[in-house]
Amino acid sequence: MKNVIKIFCIIALTAIIGFTMMACGDDEDEDVPTLAIPSAYLNTVWTYKFGGDSGPTLTFTSSTTEFSNDYGTFTLKSTITPKEGYDVAFSAIRDRVVSSTIHFKKDGSALLYDNYEYKKKN
Repeated sequence: MKNVIKIFCIIALTAIIGFTMMACGDDEDEDVPTLAIPSAYLNTVWTYKFGGDSGPTLTFTSSTTEFSNDYGTFTLKSTITPKEGYDVAFSAIRDRVVSSTIHFKKDGSALLYDNYEYKKKN
């Protein structure tokens, strides 16, 4: 009888360890973008692609979650589906209100902010 109880305890302990390992497994999905501005955009300034350098500017500092324009500082809020031709996109928040969207190519070659194309300022 003692051997049956020992075997039952070993089986139960093995099951508990197995379920714990499954629950603590690596759940990261490499296809899900992180909430961070791509590094190619950090420490750069962007202006309207069409309209010269006198238009509104977007300024990216070393922060991977914030950027600013002529109206204030925006913080990335959540990932969204990027528009065709872009790699990652986010909704951005200012003063606790989701108020803009921003789309990036990871290589730093293109930026779409609130449906306006931007170019890197010289």
